Order: sequence, then structure tokens, then C-alpha cells
Amino acid sequence: MYKIERKFQFPAGHRLSKHKGGCFNLHGHNYLIYIGLKSSILDENDMIIDFSVLKDIAGNYFNRFDHCFIINKNDCDWVDPLVEKMGFKTQILDDDGRDPTAEVMAEKFYKYIQDIFNRMYREGQIINLIKVDYVKVYETENSNATYSEE
Repeated sequence: MYKIERKFQFPAGHRLSKHKGGCFNLHGHNYLIYIGLKSSILDENDMIIDFSVLKDIAGNYFNRFDHCFIINKNDCDWVDPLVEKMGFKTQILDDDGRDPTAEVMAEKFYKYIQDIFNRMYREGQIINLIKVDYVKVYETENSNATYSEE
């Protein structure tokens, strides 16, 4: 099995609406995201995928989170006036009302990237079915969460 990893970074704010401590309040992180990919075969360039293609795919997705406020959809009632009056950039990460924890972010990022690779394979844009091995989300250098389906 071949494996590669690529790092991405973006600053964003969030709050954890269900948290009983300080994370209930608005705060931010310089998120580091590690995406691990795997494949049992290599393409015609002897790669799983060119790192620049992965950068384009994931980077375009992560740009929507850059300098934004990632919210639980239940926070929309009080956030919407701020968006209208101050032009805040927001993203609802999860439609089920889960908070934007590192765990939820890792899962959502994993599933989004895997869906892109599945579509690219079906459309013949890539010859090998690339599997996302894991997504790791660092909120700080000491705190991270990982999602994988194995």
C-alpha cells in the first residue's frame, strides 16, 4: 500500500455551544490539517496523485474556512445579525447541529475529500481509486483529532 500526506493551514474562529467551559466563548485557532491518502497502485506518473492536484482540491475547499467563523447551525439566530451588519464570514460545518469540534471537522473534511476522489474516479479523471486514509485536525500544536474509517 502506498501512502502520502499533505498539510494545510487556515485560521478560523468557532465556539462550542454545548461546552461548559471556556470553549463556549468565541475563540480562534490556526488550524493545521493533515490529509493522508492511500492507494494500492500508482498512476502513470508513479504517484498516488500529484501533490499539486491534492493542494488544488483540498485547498479550494479549505479556502471557505479561511478567516471565518465556523458555527453550529443552531447559532445562526444570533450570528445572522452580525453577518448582516458587520460582514462576518461564516460556515456551518454540520447540518445535524453538531458543534465544530476538531473531531467533527476531521470527519467532515474526510468525507468531503473522499467524495471528490470517488467522483474523479467515476468520471475517469484519475485511474486509481484513491482512498483517504485519515484526516487529522490540529487546533493547537498539542491538541488534535483524527478521523478515519478503518
